[in-house]
Amino acid sequence: MYQVIDLTHWYRKDTYRFFLPYEDPYFNITTNIEVTTRYQQCKEEESPFFLNLLFDMLVVVNQIDAFRLRIVEGELRLYETIHTGSTVLQPDNTFNFCYFDFQEDRATFIATGKERLAQLKSQKPVNAKDYFYNTIHSSVVPWIRFTSVKHARKDSKGTNGIPKITFGKYFEEGDKKMLPVSVAAHHSLMDGYHAGLFFTQLEEQMMKKL
Repeated sequence: MYQVIDLTHWYRKDTYRFFLPYEDPYFNITTNIEVTTRYQQCKEEESPFFLNLLFDMLVVVNQIDAFRLRIVEGELRLYETIHTGSTVLQPDNTFNFCYFDFQEDRATFIATGKERLAQLKSQKPVNAKDYFYNTIHSSVVPWIRFTSVKHARKDSKGTNGIPKITFGKYFEEGDKKMLPVSVAAHHSLMDGYHAGLFFTQLEEQMMKKL
């Protein structure tokens, strides 16, 4: 489900049109966020940090309109609900893509996510689904405390505008657990302000006691 945005009256129409013809309209911002509360909770409850991280990300993504915008067949669409497809490491150290539908209930999302991950182990080859516009492309690089990320792209113009969110290796800073997070987004659809909202709200979400 989605709503088509009327560009005539859209408040970002000038910025949208300015960046649309760029050869590479994507910008990338990376920062560290605190995840101490969620990390401790996952450890105590023996709940997978990876799936909890995806859940918290989707909660925030679905609260920010800019992350739900897509450019499809010449239309600017605002999707009602955003899900995610994430890279997942395979036993032979290759990777595949796993798709997780957003659920408002954390326990349901975690349980369904575990089932999806179990099913993925037997799937070959890489099963990327480019036609899912109501997704966030997410990935985890748990070996690296990165400070920047560059993604491979089929189309440098990134015509659909799907954001890419990447998580790195968490690390300790005093008594805090910190996590590198990168956002790559289409400049026609959002600016640094919206990326800032995402980082701020994701940290708040990860620091909530449940």
